[in-house]
Amino acid sequence: MYKNKISACYRIINLVNKKIYIGSSTHIKSRWNGHKNLLRNNKHSNKYFQSSWNKYGKESFLFEIILYCSPENCIFFEQKLLNVYKPYLRDNGYNLRAKAETNCGLILSEEHKAKISKSLKGKYIGELNSNFR
Repeated sequence: MYKNKISACYRIINLVNKKIYIGSSTHIKSRWNGHKNLLRNNKHSNKYFQSSWNKYGKESFLFEIILYCSPENCIFFEQKLLNVYKPYLRDNGYNLRAKAETNCGLILSEEHKAKISKSLKGKYIGELNSNFR
């Protein structure tokens, strides 16, 4: 279907109430189309998100990439974003869980996670906080 697979962390923001959904994908275009198709057909598994989509309409939602990453780092960065934005709290967003989960079975060692975390200290998350509030 898509020739170029792009891995990224993304958010879907409700422009009316400012609530967000944070996610990641190793194939961002396909993931977004999946969300949109399910929402349009009133079949999204996240009933809270679906209800908001039904109430406010598709024009009230913006899909945007927060950061590009390698496929093996998607879940790691998604978790960092969940920790910062806390979209699993109803006042903040639509995520149902506080923990990022993977569909692709990629597992990082604790050592690898620590190296990535160290490389991000004071970098991306701080920039995201100032750019996406």
